[in-house]
Amino acid sequence: EYRLIAYLMHHKGRVVPVHELIEHLYGDDDARNANALEALIMRLRKKLGPETIETRRGFGYLIPDAPA
Repeated sequence: EYRLIAYLMHHKGRVVPVHELIEHLYGDDDARNANALEALIMRLRKKLGPETIETRRGFGYLIPDAPA
């Protein structure tokens, strides 16, 4: 969970593709898939609030920039 939230925060405001997140979190482990990532995202949303991580269908996930 920490690695995922840290990676998204590092790329705050940018949509991070699912394949990029899976590669960052699990490396070349083919046993992991998008369902494992979705479960991880769901757990983080329960802990941090549903508005913390946004989904861009067909693109990936992002943590939005704070309004100015």
